[in-house]
Amino acid sequence: MICVKLIESVRQLKNSVEVIATVIDDDDKEFLGISDFFLMSGETLPLDEDDLSYYLEDKLLDWDLYIPIWD
Repeated sequence: MICVKLIESVRQLKNSVEVIATVIDDDDKEFLGISDFFLMSGETLPLDEDDLSYYLEDKLLDWDLYIPIWD
């Protein structure tokens, strides 16, 4: 199970959500990850950061390694 340690960025466009966060995987490796998902009708994101972290963990999202592209 992935543990969401620190949320770096949340972008929401209608019901599409993109999250960048520091996560810890099953092997206790910490990395900056990115994930996206769709909110169900009537579903809203928690405003509190701790609640949002637990919410994201409960969704069992797939996290990809986030590598920023700098100009």
